[in-house]
Amino acid sequence: MASDLATAIVLCVCAAAYVPTAHAQKLRSGVDLTRVVVSVLDQKRLPVKGLTEADFTIRVDGQVRKIVVCDRLDTDAGRAVSVPAVASSNGDRSAPRDLPRVLALVIDDAMMDMDDLWAVEKVREISRTVIRNLAPTDLASVTFTTSGRRLELTNNVSELSKAVEQFKPGGPLGSLGPVYALRTLQNAVDGLREFTDQRRMLFYIGAGIRVNHAAVSGPSAIGVPGDSRALEAEKHALLQQIVTAASTAAIPIYAIDPYGLAVSSAGGDPRKLQRDFMQTLAANSGGMAIVNTNEFGTALQHIALENTYHYLLAYETLPRDLTKKSLRLEVETRRKDVLLRTPKWIRPGGVKP
Repeated sequence: MASDLATAIVLCVCAAAYVPTAHAQKLRSGVDLTRVVVSVLDQKRLPVKGLTEADFTIRVDGQVRKIVVCDRLDTDAGRAVSVPAVASSNGDRSAPRDLPRVLALVIDDAMMDMDDLWAVEKVREISRTVIRNLAPTDLASVTFTTSGRRLELTNNVSELSKAVEQFKPGGPLGSLGPVYALRTLQNAVDGLREFTDQRRMLFYIGAGIRVNHAAVSGPSAIGVPGDSRALEAEKHALLQQIVTAASTAAIPIYAIDPYGLAVSSAGGDPRKLQRDFMQTLAANSGGMAIVNTNEFGTALQHIALENTYHYLLAYETLPRDLTKKSLRLEVETRRKDVLLRTPKWIRPGGVKP
């Protein structure tokens, strides 16, 4: 069903497959555990499989903690995630928990107009591909940055496809468009952080946003209105907040430019700042930017592949952990030349800081 909230958060909860191993037996009576989900990718951004607890080190506020669970979360296995019940320190057993993937799909209608019909159709095509890559048990929702149209969580592919077909560019909206888009992205990242010990990712599909960092850091130019400088400062601050929140929570952002290849008659890139924005989102969050290409299928398939396999780690929650609002988390692996995506802060029990 639709919502009028322009900054509605879009979430797609994707069930992964969890195959219990002997380590799961360590979820034992009388112990509180804090769970952490990490991703390990090789230089080709393919999942590194077969690691054990001996391959990881966890430090909490600088102190090494013993890893008592190291299991895989493997979407390719085709079964729903379910972890065994955990007994708390008072002996009460909790119900089994699911550890789904969580995906936010943000379609930016605030920064696109109807002039480029090819790009408009590519937005729908890219979104359809993301939906097709969902497993049968996955849940998905779709939102837009200007209109606020929103489809609630569902695994109904037909309904998701209908939501995508409703895409209608609402921009460009002058100075309002970038703010709408950035605040929607910010809300989406904040919403994903609520899903604490799960796999999360965000898709941004749109024209990108011109963020002129030089106008913020350099001296004021003669004749440049103060409100223009203030707008650039606001965009710069919002972008910084988004990438900081995403990187500390291990939420990869996949930024996709539906305009594809674009070269001016002078040979330059007329949309360089927009593409720089997308590269910034991706590079600072562990994600990937799909820009400067008219072929999206291969990259989208690779994104789907790199998010099929993660590790569920758990360490024992100590009484002193419960006295702190948040804990600094460091996860390392012995494997060299890999991309390790892991949260940097955590609350006892895995709740976001």
